[in-house]
Amino acid sequence: MDAPYQGTFAGGSGMNTDATLQEMPKGREQPLIPIYIPPGKTSDMDKWNREDTFRWLACFLPPNRHDDVYIALKQIADFDGQVLKMIITKKPSHCTFGIQPREYALIIAHGEAVLKEHST
Repeated sequence: MDAPYQGTFAGGSGMNTDATLQEMPKGREQPLIPIYIPPGKTSDMDKWNREDTFRWLACFLPPNRHDDVYIALKQIADFDGQVLKMIITKKPSHCTFGIQPREYALIIAHGEAVLKEHST
């Protein structure tokens, strides 16, 4: 089996999380960004609960450096994989959630990578 994707977290930290990196199938080019999957889950965001979704975010937006993102998203009572998927596909304004454009762009980019992986 091929080696798992290699990647660093935003800011290059070596933060340890419980999320796993999806393994790259043979013959496929490595994506520009790693595909993070919550532990024990697949790339099917519809099956992610609230905790899974926040663990996924922590892979590239460490909570201790992006606390404003977590404060904003925790205000969304039903924030889970289905809501995340809606945000990624419909791309409402970052202002809707009170998240800075750079952090919002990271969420969208990493989310699109997971959705693309799930569709293959």
